[in-house]
Order: sequence, then structure tokens, then C-alpha cells
Amino acid sequence: MSFVLQGVLLVVIAANIEVSSGEESASEQQSIEKSIQIEQVTLPPQRPPDVPPEEVRFKSRLQPGCMFYVDFEQGRIVEDDEIKNSLAARQPYGQWLKDNVVDLEDLPTPKQVHGNDFNTLVERQRAFRYTQEELQILLLPMG
Repeated sequence: MSFVLQGVLLVVIAANIEVSSGEESASEQQSIEKSIQIEQVTLPPQRPPDVPPEEVRFKSRLQPGCMFYVDFEQGRIVEDDEIKNSLAARQPYGQWLKDNVVDLEDLPTPKQVHGNDFNTLVERQRAFRYTQEELQILLLPMG
């Protein structure tokens, strides 16, 4: 039996485990034999196959928020701008935004404004699953 975990191959050579029935005394439970022999073999890191430089057509890093796909029918890589422009052209998103935007000044005045209840603040933050990271990194700078 063998397992691969993050580049390390663990090979179980022998396993001899006796299970207690739970009715033994404390001294009998301590004498239960458990022996597992494990041999650890470190695997070399896997490298991508070497591609001759003259065969590389495009080389870049995928930036955060960006995407690409490979179109095998056309034999090309479709980049981020083209994908987003194609998706944006499918529906009239710009017109929908113009028709439905609401200015804050146009909203009616609320009948009642809830005040700050600092006695239950932590409970409400937990209820809405705010983490310390969100409070420190996101909310605190906005205050």
C-alpha cells in the first residue's frame, strides 16, 4: 500500500494492529501492540515538459481578475478583453443601468432610523459572520 502526499511517497511496509475490546484493565490496554512501519521516499519535483523556445507562441502570467481560453477550432488563445467584450455585448447592460439607476437624493426619507446599539454589536457581527480579518482589513479603513 502506498500514498502520495505533496511530492512525498509514503509506503506502508507492514501493519500489525490489535484492537482493544474496551473490557481490559488499564495495564492490559497499555500492552496492546500497535506497530506500523512506514518508509518515506521523497519524489523529485515534477517539471512541465521542456518545449523548445521556437515553438512557444505566447508566454505570460494570468493576472488577478483576468481569464483566457484556448479555442482549438480556431487554433488561438482568446484573451481577457475579447472574452469580456463578447459577454458584455450579449445583453444591453448599459441601457439597463441607465434605466434603473437611483440617486440617493431621490430616495424617500425613512420613517425611523435605527441607532447604534453597542451592547449587541459583537452578537450581530457574529450573526452576520463577520470575521476579525474582515473587520480589520475591510471595515476599519472605511470608518
